[in-house]
Amino acid sequence: MKTRIVTGLVAFALLVAVLLLPPIALYGAFSVLCAMGIYEMFAVTGLKKHRELLVAAMAFGAVAPFFRHAYGHWLWAVATAVWVLLIVVVSLKKLDTLCIQDVGLASFLTLLISIGLSCIAYCRTLNEYGIFYLMLALIIAWGSDIGAYFTGTVCGRHKLCPRISPKKTVEGFIGGWVSAVLLCLLWVFIWNRCCPEGLAPVSYWQVGLLALFLSPLSVLGDLFASLIKRQYDTKDYGSIMPGHGGVMDRFDSLTLVGPFLFAILHITALV
Repeated sequence: MKTRIVTGLVAFALLVAVLLLPPIALYGAFSVLCAMGIYEMFAVTGLKKHRELLVAAMAFGAVAPFFRHAYGHWLWAVATAVWVLLIVVVSLKKLDTLCIQDVGLASFLTLLISIGLSCIAYCRTLNEYGIFYLMLALIIAWGSDIGAYFTGTVCGRHKLCPRISPKKTVEGFIGGWVSAVLLCLLWVFIWNRCCPEGLAPVSYWQVGLLALFLSPLSVLGDLFASLIKRQYDTKDYGSIMPGHGGVMDRFDSLTLVGPFLFAILHITALV
């Protein structure tokens, strides 16, 4: 528990430091996370043995966060075209050792991690509320996880998905859901008190509804990542974060939260 808390505090401090830097630093940080997340997924599923496929996937993941950069309008097209071409070439080259099912799984995992995590970085530069949006995504995902952990530990009785994640409980799920909403409303209060002059205050009810919708999606993302670990008989995706596991052990819940939040923010600014 102590190691887990210390690691979490160090990670939060690094996040704050990155947010204080220009947005390009955030893109760089998520570039590393995407590449590492893809590597972990390929390692767990056995796809790592196909080195050309792994390199192509990690390269795509590394550039995905920059799709909203100044040159993103052509970068995404070039990166996607090259990535697809490499997949086709590798598939033809290794027709005796690389089955099409592995190609499909590799492609899906690459998109899931690259786009899912990159959308969090995209929220940062969406408009002048970018920092608020990015922190909101993290609060929803990690607030749900932390709330579920403590609620489930104290009063968890009914298993949520015992075949996938035996420790998750219905009570924990509800506790995480409530925690996410309350923490998001607290974040709105802090932002409205400290936000830059001239910005309209953020709407409490809109953020509350958003948290109600996105918190269960964070659980689905977590469960899907756990399903993969369960099917491949693996406990953690890695050990780079002491007490937490690998990148995908900590960021799996963001793979669904990110894209949906980014899409919703194109409909409403939450003000």
